[in-house]
Amino acid sequence: MHTSESSERRRARRVRADLPLKLTGAEARLEDISTVGLLCSSPRPIPEMTVVRIGVELDTTLHEWDGAVVRCEQEADEWKVAVFFTDMPDASRAQLGSYIDGIS
Repeated sequence: MHTSESSERRRARRVRADLPLKLTGAEARLEDISTVGLLCSSPRPIPEMTVVRIGVELDTTLHEWDGAVVRCEQEADEWKVAVFFTDMPDASRAQLGSYIDGIS
């Protein structure tokens, strides 16, 4: 069975989110999130394959995960940064899944 590249990349359900976010200490704004990654807007570019530490508060709890930048594209005066989660404990992934289920 052949699977298209776009559907292969979107195995996890994404939800829109508008929350402050930290990427290795820099301020950013979360735009959407899934259990495998996120998209955010940043005032500065972050090169692809850069390892980042993500910090975001969901349901009053601060979550921190590691990820890698898989895409960074300029859009107007900001940068759209896509991050794939590389290190997330199973318990955190389950909590994130519950958060996503609760807002979708």
